[in-house]
Amino acid sequence: MKLYQRKNGIWYLDYTLNGKRIRKSLKTNLKEVAKAKEAEIRLEIDRQNLKLDPEVISIREYFADYKRSAKQRLSPNSYKRYYSVFDSFVKYSKQKGLRLLSEVKTKHVEDYILSRKEKDKVAPKTANVELTALSGAFEHGIHLNYLRDNPAKGIKRFPKRARRKPKFFSKEELKSILESERRPIYRAIWEFLANTGLRKGELEHLEWDDIDFENREIRIRPKADWETKTKDSRNVPMNSRAFEILKELRNSTKREKTVFVNSVGNPFKPDDLYSKLKPLLKDLGIEGNVHTFRHTFASHLVMSGVDLATVGQLLGHKDISTTMIYAHLAPEHVKKAVDKLDF
Repeated sequence: MKLYQRKNGIWYLDYTLNGKRIRKSLKTNLKEVAKAKEAEIRLEIDRQNLKLDPEVISIREYFADYKRSAKQRLSPNSYKRYYSVFDSFVKYSKQKGLRLLSEVKTKHVEDYILSRKEKDKVAPKTANVELTALSGAFEHGIHLNYLRDNPAKGIKRFPKRARRKPKFFSKEELKSILESERRPIYRAIWEFLANTGLRKGELEHLEWDDIDFENREIRIRPKADWETKTKDSRNVPMNSRAFEILKELRNSTKREKTVFVNSVGNPFKPDDLYSKLKPLLKDLGIEGNVHTFRHTFASHLVMSGVDLATVGQLLGHKDISTTMIYAHLAPEHVKKAVDKLDF
């Protein structure tokens, strides 16, 4: 059902009912009155148990519109992730000869998700996230009368993988990485990540205003163009080495707004740190990536006897079950805990 205004100022409704296209004058030049009349017509159609025929829109046009509306509703991180999902599905639809949104059936969505996992080798978790994103988009299409049914409804998610034990750098490996890194800013970044457990995005969006040198704390907080993974803020205490790294940076840089910037003073792009670390690890024969520094921070704390609840708090975990991936590193610590009982 489309509400539009003609050149004479009068508002009209354009809709299709039982295969018959209807253009109806609402006999008003006031938008508020027109919307009220549109609502009355919709109620009357529902009362008679009639169904509006879906409106025609191309897949490309629909997802372009949906992305614009989703930008207002989703967090910046979710929007970036979902944006690529919609572009990928539009491309897939074109390859399959699908043009209209109403042509998309459950089989098409199912085949797309399967191809993402088997052909593109995305993880089951990623495929499930993409299915959720598409399902939400199709549900919105029903609301706008572009679809009668959700073609993603009823498609089974891939089973979750058993959580693997997190890979972390040994003290020897970490030492090799830092000694082999000849670029000062990246050596500082790798060492800072290992000493704070920050997520890559948290480090990239860290500003000097977030640093409390007096209390030796780092404030992780959402920014205007970025949200933390949990959407919450937290304070992370600095150990001596993290404190010294920031002091050295403060004294040697031009004091940009952002703490860690590239060689020309610009913030890092999403894949910059991954691409800088990858060849270094390959040359050293060490497995891992930027996120491994976070696992290294947590793993060595647990192995030193720090309880899981404290480690989870430092990492910013909302649920202790997330921190339990490190539990296998503390068998002796767990045994000592029960020894404290004395009935």
